[in-house]
Amino acid sequence: MSFEQDPDVRTKRGGFSRRGLLKSIGVTSGVGLLEKGAEAQTPANVQGPGEVPITLNLNGKPVKVAVEPRTTLLDALRDKLDMTGAKRVCDRGTCGACTVIVDGKAMYACTMLAIDAQGRKIRTIESLSAGASPHPMVKAFVNNDAQQ
Repeated sequence: MSFEQDPDVRTKRGGFSRRGLLKSIGVTSGVGLLEKGAEAQTPANVQGPGEVPITLNLNGKPVKVAVEPRTTLLDALRDKLDMTGAKRVCDRGTCGACTVIVDGKAMYACTMLAIDAQGRKIRTIESLSAGASPHPMVKAFVNNDAQQ
């Protein structure tokens, strides 16, 4: 038997054998699987992949709606709640046509998930136009030829 064919000769001289390498890989992967098994026993609070019920504070009123976790606030407003004041133009958060006010700040509804809007005060253009005089944001949109 030659040197290349005898694994015992190779390990005696300080080299690595294929058998030793495979053993160490098996042990290492087995330990990794044991660690993953412990993590799998503690269930995470996973929502989805189907629709989940959420409650949005929309224009001062609580509104319940069922959406998929991947649904944007714009899609929830337009498709589920029939609030069509916010428009989908670029769908990238660059044009401002989907602007809503969230907790007093103007935000692009196409860049925010509906599920993340829970517990926050959302005002749409429909609520801003109500009243004797237009809201300052409505005036700014008109003065600057905004797309909403």
